[in-house]
Amino acid sequence: MPALSGNRVPNKIAPQTHTMAVGGYELHFKSAGEGDPILLIHTPHRYAKSLLNALPADHHHQVITLDIPGFYSKVHGQAITHFDEFIGVLREFQDAMGFERMDVVGKCLGALVALKYAADHPHRVGRVVAVAPPFALYRSKRGTATRGFFAVINVTRWTRKLAKSFNDHPLYMYVTQRLGGYGNYAKMVSDEIVRSAEGYDERVLFGVIHSALQINMRQLLHSVQIDTLIVFGEGDPTVGTSRAEEAIRLMANARYVRVPDVKHAVLERQAEQVNRAVVPFLLRRSGCELQAGAVPA
Repeated sequence: MPALSGNRVPNKIAPQTHTMAVGGYELHFKSAGEGDPILLIHTPHRYAKSLLNALPADHHHQVITLDIPGFYSKVHGQAITHFDEFIGVLREFQDAMGFERMDVVGKCLGALVALKYAADHPHRVGRVVAVAPPFALYRSKRGTATRGFFAVINVTRWTRKLAKSFNDHPLYMYVTQRLGGYGNYAKMVSDEIVRSAEGYDERVLFGVIHSALQINMRQLLHSVQIDTLIVFGEGDPTVGTSRAEEAIRLMANARYVRVPDVKHAVLERQAEQVNRAVVPFLLRRSGCELQAGAVPA
């Protein structure tokens, strides 16, 4: 597969877009740079450039951006409707790309994918960065209500379509914008929270979220033996410092960094600050131990 040379990716050069058939599914992904692989899952696509440009010139990396097909776009053909399905597809994708081992960076749902993949396939993963993992959905009244909500939605095709119609309602968009700190709909589009004008496949979005919410989070975190960095905005209602602290107590090799003055949109709003923590962590620098709760100066 062709790749762009080097780590410096000028803004006028977009990462190359590729399509690959994997296990009966059609995956669309973007790739830039060449060298040691870093897989980005459900991050803003432009974050690949930000990360590549933050890496030192003498370290060569290939950064691949991948979404669950249908989560941000229509699906043509077989749809992934369960969280564990994508974990299996991801393994096949890694084999097809020829990556013996890769670092994995995921945001929100992508963070859950990264943690689950590392737990299931530790020999395939170098390090994990979990950005804004939605821990609050597993240990709170809000989480119980959310799981029940998605269980009802995912009952039939008609309930999924009804829920999708509600998602397009201005009130829902307003709540999403305020809780996530995205500002307005136009900002959500520019930040790539809304990836495609054609919408998404409701089978994928509601099916994957519903199944992801059934994860035993304590068991999952206890199973992750890979070095892990948890990154979140200090105002993010889906994470929270106390939950991040509980997570690193359960994990064998984990730490967290809290980014000030931002909510869930931590990569969209504070990519430079995030990279100040992520880059030394991924480069495995001996002097890059991070103090919990702070972004390194």
